[in-house]
Amino acid sequence: MINIEDLHFNYPHKSTLFNALTLEIGPGHIIGLLGKNGAGKSTLMRLIAGLNFPSHGKISVHQYPSTERDRLMLEEIFYLGEEFHTPSLSPENYGKTYGVFYPRFDQAKMKQYLKTFEVDSTCLMDQLSFGQRKKTMIAFALASNCKLLLLDEPSNGLDIPSKSQFRKVLSSAIDQDKTFIISTHQVRDVENMLDQMMVIDQGEIALYQNLSTIAKTLIQIEDLTKEQIAQALFTEPGSGGLRGIMLNASKEESNFDFELLFNTILENKQKMHRLFEGEIL
Repeated sequence: MINIEDLHFNYPHKSTLFNALTLEIGPGHIIGLLGKNGAGKSTLMRLIAGLNFPSHGKISVHQYPSTERDRLMLEEIFYLGEEFHTPSLSPENYGKTYGVFYPRFDQAKMKQYLKTFEVDSTCLMDQLSFGQRKKTMIAFALASNCKLLLLDEPSNGLDIPSKSQFRKVLSSAIDQDKTFIISTHQVRDVENMLDQMMVIDQGEIALYQNLSTIAKTLIQIEDLTKEQIAQALFTEPGSGGLRGIMLNASKEESNFDFELLFNTILENKQKMHRLFEGEIL
């Protein structure tokens, strides 16, 4: 689905963001794209969508070069940025106006998603709150039935009930032909839906792996013993002492606090590469 070869990119008058990045992403996954501020998450999405252009290297989506923004590629990709413009149209008319650019756009599905989100489909979008406009755009993105959805901080601006609605709506739209890449700092909003995790740090992929493989390789321990502390990959204060991440000797899947796992990966990038070498997708 997505192939990135020897990607180099930097913004004018700034240091290099990506240097010789190579990556392959297959269909049928929900990928959590994580990283510190400025790590390049949004830029990577924009490069995939053909909105930014690499200084060197190639990016293809469904075998189409992203820089050419071929119509057949654009019909299968929807990018929802953290910031977006909404015209003076009702959500219903927005779907009718812009849905024509997507061959499998489903107006009935959009109406259903808007109802779940409790968005009035007749109000003008530019008069809605930011959260209501965000939900409208998420509804449109999912109703487009594109094979690739790039969602940049989709839960930002949503209140707690809306985040629950977002998870419900997103889960209902998943199928094996679609890939969702979700960039987020609010990982708890989406962690139960993810099946892959991609961590970017300093312009490189610190880890890209199936969560099931990670859960069989690493384990989270609460209230570590002194012996475990010495062996842990990463530790932090917990409710009853130190907690941390260790190698999983049992190889049985374990559960994680995603923030703890994220910090562990950043502290052990080289070791992560060795641990998961040959395991990638």
